Amino acid sequence: MTADVARGTGRFDLGRVMERTFTVIGRNFVTFALAAIVLTGVPSLITVIGQGGTPFPTSPRGWVIMGTGWLLSLLGAYLLQAAVVHVTVNALNKRAVTLRAALGVAVGKLLPLLGLGLLTFLATMLGMVFLIVPGIIIAVVFCVVAPVLVMENRSIFQSFGRSRELTAGFRWPIFGLFVIYMVVATVISGTVTGISIATGGAMDGTGSPVVTMIFTPLIAVVQSIIGSAGIAALYYELRTAREGVGIDELAELFD
Repeated sequence: MTADVARGTGRFDLGRVMERTFTVIGRNFVTFALAAIVLTGVPSLITVIGQGGTPFPTSPRGWVIMGTGWLLSLLGAYLLQAAVVHVTVNALNKRAVTLRAALGVAVGKLLPLLGLGLLTFLATMLGMVFLIVPGIIIAVVFCVVAPVLVMENRSIFQSFGRSRELTAGFRWPIFGLFVIYMVVATVISGTVTGISIATGGAMDGTGSPVVTMIFTPLIAVVQSIIGSAGIAALYYELRTAREGVGIDELAELFD
């Protein structure tokens, strides 16, 4: 056991992370939903428009629109994560946070989060190119870079090192947590996709344009809410397990 873990509980409770994730979502659903619609739903809609009812754009203009939507989705995912971290920590401390305040925290870290998102994506994709396993390992090791950057006011590269430090010794449970969240998100998105197909959509994006434009962003919103809240709860659990940091101490970082 490392010195850091010895200062904390030394235990990573996967069930507790899941419980906190969905408890916080339930208590702040409207705030999370509005933030997710703006930061991931709208970019997803732009991507769908660029596709033009086909799996891939058929014109340069379509590629530009789809590329813009993709970049906004990447940035939006990290901005949403920052906003959700802010809401989650305060919610665990029984303090309400407005959507405006949460987005204000996220926008304040706009440029660092953009750099963080691009570097994380490139590192993960590079790992996937060589073999799937390295890509998964990279994703697990650097899974809390965004909460670290937001909560601890660290630089981009310091955030990567800090995430590696926090996840050390707990990476198998974290991987298991990711699998569970993926299953939950897949079940929810599968249900939404089934409704979409039943109402004229198609899995390859070639169905009714209106239906696709409604349900594709909806799936993105649901998945982003679960993912962002999950990462926020995971960050808190890692700080507690490794360093014994409590809710009050984390909340003070926002004061």
